[in-house]
Amino acid sequence: MESGRPGDLLAQEPFYVGQLKGVGKVYLHAVVDTYGSYAFGFLHTSKQPEAAVAVLHNDVLPFYQEKEIPVSAVLTDNGREFCG
Repeated sequence: MESGRPGDLLAQEPFYVGQLKGVGKVYLHAVVDTYGSYAFGFLHTSKQPEAAVAVLHNDVLPFYQEKEIPVSAVLTDNGREFCG
């Protein structure tokens, strides 16, 4: 998929990072702007919808709003973490 400007298409995916002693499983919730490959990341111990949305709500959308760049679409794989 092609994007014509920043914020046109963001791709989001969680990745299993590993297991930390005393913490448990750790996941990276990554969001990448497909126009310029600018990326955001959020480490969390869960793949639940709340963690997937947290990176968008707390980091990604405020970043684009501050720069007055509209976000048109977020592409996911429709995994369980996005269907809550």
